[in-house]
Formats: sequence, C-alpha cells, structure tokens
Amino acid sequence: MSLDTAPLLRKKSNFAFGLETTTGTPATLAAADGVTNIFNADIKFATEIVKRQAQGSLSRIKQAQGARSATAQFESELVGSGTAGAPIWTRLLSMCGMTVSTGVWTPTDGCTATGTLAHYIGGSRMRQMSGAMGSFKLAFKRGQPAMFTWSMTGIQQPNTTATIAPTYTSVVAPLCGTAGFTIGGTYYTVDEVTFEQGNVVILRQDVTGVDSAGKSTGYRAAYITDREAKVTLSAEALPFGTKDWSDFFQTSSTAALSLPVGTVAENIWTLAAPALQLAKDPEDGDRDGVATDALEFICTRSSAAGQDEYSLTMG
Repeated sequence: MSLDTAPLLRKKSNFAFGLETTTGTPATLAAADGVTNIFNADIKFATEIVKRQAQGSLSRIKQAQGARSATAQFESELVGSGTAGAPIWTRLLSMCGMTVSTGVWTPTDGCTATGTLAHYIGGSRMRQMSGAMGSFKLAFKRGQPAMFTWSMTGIQQPNTTATIAPTYTSVVAPLCGTAGFTIGGTYYTVDEVTFEQGNVVILRQDVTGVDSAGKSTGYRAAYITDREAKVTLSAEALPFGTKDWSDFFQTSSTAALSLPVGTVAENIWTLAAPALQLAKDPEDGDRDGVATDALEFICTRSSAAGQDEYSLTMG
C-alpha cells in the first residue's frame, strides 16, 4: 500500500503578466512579474472543433481542431506602489487600451499594447496566453478597497510545468471613503460606484498565426474596436426641488465626476469623468427603507478630439 500523491491545491497559485515587445509573441515572465495580489484567477482555453463527416457508418471519425483562443478573468485591488513609480498592475491598463502621461491614464484609440498572462497552479502547472487585450470593471464599495474585475482575450500558448516564487507587494490598498466624491461639484450619498470600461475586444484572424511551439492558432492577437464607458450608482433620493435626475436626463445634461480614494502619497487614486450623461431614465429604488435613485451614466467626450471621457490618476 502506498500513499497518494498530494492533490494540487488551487489556493497555491500565482498569476503573472507582462507587456509584449512583439505583438502576439509571449513575453518571458519571471517572479518579478507576479508580485501583484490577484484573486479568483482563471485562464480558459477555447478551441474550435472542425466537424468531419462520418464515412461508411453513422459512427463518428476523429474530429479536427481549428482556431485556438483563450480568456482570463481575475480581480485585483486599486493600490499604489508606495514609492515613486507606477505599480506593476498598471500594465493591465495598457492592455486595456489606456496610455499614461505623468501619472494620468486615459483611453486611446488604436492601442496596440498586447500582453502575456500566466496562471501557475499547485507548483507544477502553468497555463499561458499571449496577444491579450481586454476590459475592466472597477467597483468602489463603501469602507472596502476598490476592486478591479479584469476580462482579457488572447491566444492559447502551450501548457508548461513552469513555476515562480514572487515576493508580493506589501502596500495596503486604500479604503473607499475619502472625502471628495462629487458629480457636478455636488456630493451624493451612495453605497457603491461602479465604473465599466466597456471595451469591445476582438481577435484578429490570421491564417499564419502560430503559438510558441509553431502550432496553428488562427489568430494574431486581440484588438479593441470600440468602447462605451459607463458609471452606475444608487444615490439617496433628494426632493425634486433639490435634484431632479429625470430633468437631468430629459435635457441631455452632463456633469463631471470626481471619485478619489486614499490619502497617503503614492497610494492615492482618482477616477474622473468630465461629462457624465444619463444613459436612461433614472429608476426609483430602496436601500434599507431609504428611497434611492438608480442611475446609469455614459462617459462622453470632453473635447472634439475625444479620448478624454475618463481618466485614472495616481498621486
């Protein structure tokens, strides 16, 4: 009688990511690329099945495989580096079609920054994807760290047994509750604000696309073809004489959003949107017996050139 080999534990996982220097060619990842605290990570492969007609019988013959893609879902905190310079996780903002200038990240059209992501499980499995771009949601919930939910699309790469042993960041994410949240310069009582980047991500089809082992993938890399950023929240209702959100909607009014988090230098973040417009009629709601206005805004451009409908600033 012998003892079983120990099962692999999902909690003994690491997650790493890096920007690619050549579109779709996997970046070489190391422990330094996995220092971000990542939660609920999962990389899934999706392969087209090419059906082959049965021959001489209704029994199936071997089927064929077609194009091979991958998706990643995971969460992380809105947190600074604690020192001068951007934290590693901001690479994900680049993969989501944003550029940075003096600590301010804004959306850009035609972004080509792609990334490699890898999930290391149980010390002996690594699932990897390349050519990745994506979109994110960012939830600001009262008294908790602001949390990203990332959704990435890319190309399958071969599974390996690689492992890493990163030293995770020790900087504690600031809690939502910093004074300064306003819409149109006015403070409203809310329990949570959710920002959704709203990128449309496609895979660029390529008959010559191959993975690092030379096996056909059918794709070159992901690409962002459109976006519609939104902000949703539920504010305590006010008398119509004080604030009538229905009138705000009917008159196509806009208002600037400012949502800061944190008070310690190198760990302060501010989400801003210069021209929020209600996307639909406000709805009456209830929160613990208190009347609320359920509001869904779209982030519209502030200038004729656009690419300025929202920003994320590190301070």
